Amino acid sequence: MNDTLKLVLEQTGGALLVPAKKVAQLICVEIQTIRNNKNCLRVTNRSGQEYVLQGGRYGSRIFFKAEHIAEYLDFRQARTSAAPLTVPPKRGRPTKASLAGLRLGQVGHHQAQVG
Repeated sequence: MNDTLKLVLEQTGGALLVPAKKVAQLICVEIQTIRNNKNCLRVTNRSGQEYVLQGGRYGSRIFFKAEHIAEYLDFRQARTSAAPLTVPPKRGRPTKASLAGLRLGQVGHHQAQVG
């Protein structure tokens, strides 16, 4: 049993079938996103690999398997750690507040543009 699965089981109280509302909290998406996507979520990484988190309906409720949630989180973690996000530089003229901060030695968002 891997660490992610242990964490998921701990967060869900040991439940093997997790309701969609709890899954939405665990993977940081809105519950409506799960409902809109017909009980599944798709993630594609830059190399073209795709992972589908497939749920099932039992009555009127949507459930997901805890092991599939753990696999989804592992896949998403591998995807984000391989490609670090870069923040694009802010556009436009620097604000007076950022210029004043630069004069005082504080780091502002236009530090590279202002000497």
